[in-house]
Amino acid sequence: MKQKLGILGGTFNPVHIGHLWMARDALEQLGLARVTFVPCAIPPHKDAPDLASARDRLAMLRAAVRGEPDFAVDDIEIRRGAPSYTVETLTELHRQLPRTDFYFIIGGDSLGELPCWKEINRLAQLCTFVVVTRPGYSLPAAPANVNCAFVHGHSCEVASSD
Repeated sequence: MKQKLGILGGTFNPVHIGHLWMARDALEQLGLARVTFVPCAIPPHKDAPDLASARDRLAMLRAAVRGEPDFAVDDIEIRRGAPSYTVETLTELHRQLPRTDFYFIIGGDSLGELPCWKEINRLAQLCTFVVVTRPGYSLPAAPANVNCAFVHGHSCEVASSD
């Protein structure tokens, strides 16, 4: 039987309560074994002139999930040190954990950006995207080739696009 593992990637500059709520909502509503937070080394799709160091963002994440047995932090993208592409990360995680189904967690505000992600067709074969919805926000249509699960999220006034 395969394990269901949630992955929540991002810059986490800084990690905030919205990230933790998204992870908890996905974990509980989809019956995930755990959620692993994966901070990127260099964000490929946005300018980040005020990006904290990778070491500091990793430390903030570890502090944020301390005492949460359902959460973990993986520095796979920081160790890679280059711009972080989800398709590369999930390819490596599949190699490391072949008996795992991966659920990549995104906010509803990121759903419309998926067609622009590197190798989205290959990525769509590596994971199910978990789209965390928020009350009061409408979602764009999911790309036809992408398997999505929708999770009802907490109302939160913080978005990754902010």
